[in-house]
Amino acid sequence: TARTCYDFFAENLLIEWGAKERRHGASQVGSVWTASDLTAFTVLVLGYAKTEGVGVVESLKLLWGTPVAFWVIVGPAIMTAGGVWRRITGPERGINGDDGSGAKFEEDFLVERLGGAEPVRKLRASVSVSRLTKFPEGMNLEMLHSWDFNIWAYSEAELLQVASALLDITGLIDQFGIKLQPLSSLLQAVCAGYRPNPYHNFQHAVSVLHVSYLLHRAGPPNVEGNDQPPVVLSKLELLALFLAALGHDIDHPGVTNAFLCNSYAPLALCYNDESVLENHHAATTWTLLNDSRNDVLGGLAVEERKQVRNLIIKSILATDMAHHSHMVKHLTELAADHKPIEVMDVLTTVLHLADLSNPVQEWSLSRRWAQLVCQEFRNQTSREEELGLRLARAETADQVGATIKAG
Repeated sequence: TARTCYDFFAENLLIEWGAKERRHGASQVGSVWTASDLTAFTVLVLGYAKTEGVGVVESLKLLWGTPVAFWVIVGPAIMTAGGVWRRITGPERGINGDDGSGAKFEEDFLVERLGGAEPVRKLRASVSVSRLTKFPEGMNLEMLHSWDFNIWAYSEAELLQVASALLDITGLIDQFGIKLQPLSSLLQAVCAGYRPNPYHNFQHAVSVLHVSYLLHRAGPPNVEGNDQPPVVLSKLELLALFLAALGHDIDHPGVTNAFLCNSYAPLALCYNDESVLENHHAATTWTLLNDSRNDVLGGLAVEERKQVRNLIIKSILATDMAHHSHMVKHLTELAADHKPIEVMDVLTTVLHLADLSNPVQEWSLSRRWAQLVCQEFRNQTSREEELGLRLARAETADQVGATIKAG
């Protein structure tokens, strides 16, 4: 019976690992191994030793020459080498390139956990819990208070610290008793959830979080002749704003809603062509927040959690540029008629402003962001040509790119 169980287990592992080799290539297999894989082949060796009645060392010798030998003996070496190789040549190298062109953006493969669970994106940045809320080396609070804060000067791991620091200095971690371990887990998962796009990447997410902080810090404006009391966000509303900022573009595929709808992409079919990306970003954000390992909302009461969920979803959905003109008209009417401003208006406006804030940064930063968004549009144009779709962005991207280059 033991031998039969062992053979069945070994056979299924070989199928799983063979599929990985075919999908990613032998040279890349090590970089997509998971902790489950390591545990599995350890159990495999021990199981072989048990069924054959030999020691572990002898088991390794007996396995040599069998189909599983490559995975048991060579697997760990490939995994180590693959991890080092990805750190040297990974997607963030292209994102942080000096030329700002966003050249060679490598797709971050999905890896499958043993047992058939849903694919998960491999974590690619981490920082120790003890360092999580501390500023990266060479950074201080005054730098965070500047509109010209250079996101590109920091690694993804350091940007995890920046995000945590913003939650800390606003008192949100203390206010809601957020434990650092689940916070660390959440931020790493959010970082991993962003694809290595030229523009819609983790750097953009932290930039939007930072500008949301700056707008909140500035406080409500004093409008002459307006006798309505200013709207001051509660800590709970601020927490919702910051979490929405972090997740507002998560898992962005680097193409527009129009592209997804015109190509009948699965996401467009799922959301019936309505704010396709924004619905996906909101759903993905809440999928992570609902994971027990990322439970930063564990200290909230049931009704508070529902309120935060509602605020996050509505804030992210409002970032759809299809709503821009209506939002401007609505805000203009509120200002002209001195009407009371609702909290939801504040949250959606702040997040939308932060999302579009690149042009108000100093020229070198603004120019870099503009180049990257043009590169993303050009990438989409290439895909539209391949699929025979209408080239919605090509002319605009080329015109803007030429203007930026001339400047």
